[in-house]
Parts: sequence; C-alpha cells; structure tokens
Amino acid sequence: MKSLKDRDIISERIIEGFTYDPKLIVHAIFEISEYLGHSMQNPIFPAVFSLSQYLTWEEHDKLLDVFFEIARNKDEYIDFISIKKKLLEEIPALSGLNDSCIASLIKLYARIYVPELYNFAMTRLGEYEFKTEGK
Repeated sequence: MKSLKDRDIISERIIEGFTYDPKLIVHAIFEISEYLGHSMQNPIFPAVFSLSQYLTWEEHDKLLDVFFEIARNKDEYIDFISIKKKLLEEIPALSGLNDSCIASLIKLYARIYVPELYNFAMTRLGEYEFKTEGK
C-alpha cells in the first residue's frame, strides 16, 4: 500500500501531461469570489468583474486607463452620464450593462485604484444604485 506521500495524484497527473481546464478555474474563481461577497450589485474584485463580463485582458487594462484619465480631469465637472459615455466609447463590451452596474463599477475602481474619484463615487451615484424591494 502506498503512503499518502507517495499518492500525490496531482503530481502524477501533471507528470502524465494533465492540464487544468480554464473553464473550471474560472468557475472556481467565481465561486470563491461570490462566497466572499462579490456580486454585480457589489463587485469587490476588478478582475472577477472583467471575467464576468467576458472582457479581454486589454479591455480590463483599458478600464483602469479610462478611470485614471477621468481622475486627471476631475477639476472639470464630472457626472455619471459623462463617465458612462466615456466608458462605453472606450470599452464597447460594457454596453450591455445597466446604469446600476456602471455605478457599481465606478465605485469599485474608485475604492481600489482611483481614490481621487472616491468622494464622487460614494456621494453622487445614489440614484443609480440597485434598489431592493421595500426601499
């Protein structure tokens, strides 16, 4: 009988040419992130948001560029509509998102990467937030 140390199934499969299925890895990432609280109403991981929207790596990077550009020009008047327009111009793959999802995306990037937009994101996007019954 082999000891547990000798029965390293993962190592055996890697040696035999086993590769992980990318769909299974993505599914595992979604399960873990949902367990931690990630949702479209409250995204907490930019990369998981990008995965859920089928964005390419280039589009994921472009999101950050767009938010940095908005932050550099924050002395100009900014509002939800202008940010949404800029996002959709630069990343057409986001066009299927409703206003609540766009507002959640703005809050996510303001909270994690672009603190210059934090005050705007937390105080001026209330009308675009997801509403639950009874509110």
